[in-house]
Amino acid sequence: MNRSSVRDRQATPTVAVPRACQNGQPSARITALEETRDALRIRAERAETDLDTARTENQRLAEQLTQERSTDADAAPASDPSPRPRTSRTKKTPATQSPR
Repeated sequence: MNRSSVRDRQATPTVAVPRACQNGQPSARITALEETRDALRIRAERAETDLDTARTENQRLAEQLTQERSTDADAAPASDPSPRPRTSRTKKTPATQSPR
């Protein structure tokens, strides 16, 4: 036996699991594992789809925000009124206290 075949068997351990019971049907455990695997695969596919949708929405919102910011930056100087000039006001003097 050469070394590569020994290494291959060590890297990928195999477990002898009977695929079928005596009546020719897969065991209940195998069936349950296959159903679980299929359910997890479906959930993973849905999660990937949801992630793709969320990334697309995030990119769309980022582009929309960039457009809004550039529009606001262009329109801001034209729409802001100039500040009103300050008028001088006479300061109130504190009331003097009368001696008691």
